[in-house]
Amino acid sequence: MTKTLDPWGSPITALAAHRGGLLEGPENTLLCTTKGLAAGATHVEIDVRGTEDGVPVIMHDRTAERTCLDERAIATMTLEEVKQLDPCTLWSEHADIATGDRAPEHGIPRSWYQVPTLTEFLDAYPGVPTIIDLKDTAPPQATAQALKESWRDPKNILLAGYDDDVLDETASHLPEAPRGAGRHGAEAFYEGEDVDADAIVVPPQHEGIDLIHEEVIDRAHKEGKGFWVWTINNGDFARQLMDMGVDGIITDVPRKLSRERRQRILEP
Repeated sequence: MTKTLDPWGSPITALAAHRGGLLEGPENTLLCTTKGLAAGATHVEIDVRGTEDGVPVIMHDRTAERTCLDERAIATMTLEEVKQLDPCTLWSEHADIATGDRAPEHGIPRSWYQVPTLTEFLDAYPGVPTIIDLKDTAPPQATAQALKESWRDPKNILLAGYDDDVLDETASHLPEAPRGAGRHGAEAFYEGEDVDADAIVVPPQHEGIDLIHEEVIDRAHKEGKGFWVWTINNGDFARQLMDMGVDGIITDVPRKLSRERRQRILEP
C-alpha cells in the first residue's frame, strides 16, 4: 500500500534541481541549491555519501577528483578532511572561498561554498521537497537519523538510489518517508509487477529502450505512484513530458525549464 504523496504526484509537473542545479552553480553546494531554487526549481535532488567517520555528506562521485581536483575517495576521508575540499574549484568566480583563501562574496557564509553535510542541507532548506539519491557508501542509519532530527515533514523527502541494499536499509529506519522504486523495483515495475514504492524515477532510455510512454505513466498514477524523469535539459522534450503527464522532471537547468513550465501553466 503506497502513501499519499502530495509533493511527488502533481497535476502541474514539478522541477527538481539536479544536484542543486549543476549548471547554475557548483553542484551539490548550498550556493548552487540556492541558485537553483531562485531560478524556479520547485524541488531539489541531492546525492548522499558517507565519510570515513560515518557522516552523511552531499557528494555525487565516489572521489573528489572531478569537482575538487582531489583524488581521494570520500569514504576514506573524515568530515574534517571533506570540509577542507573546494567543490567550487572549477568555478573561477567561487574558487578558493571554501578553503578560506578568499573571502565569501556579499557576506554569504563560507559554508555555502563547502561540501555540506546532510544535516546542514536540511537545516538550510526546511520543507523544500527533496529527492535524496543514496549512493553506495551512504550510511543508512546516520542518514535516517539526520532526516529524523532535521526534517519537518517526512513526506517532503523521497528516498531514492541505484543501490537497492542501501535504499532498503535506509527506508527501514525511516518507514514514514516516501521512497523510490530503486533499480530492481523499477525493473520489476516495467515487467508489470506490483512494486512497493511511492514513485518511479527513471531516465528517458535504458540500454537503448525507451522508458517513457503514456501507458506507463498512467499505470503509475493508477497505482498511486508519482512518475519522475531524469535528467532533462531540452526545453522541447520537457514540454513533451509535461504534456504526457509526468509528475516531475529532474534538470540541470531549472532557469531554462522553469520558463517552459510557466508558459505551460499560463496556456489557455
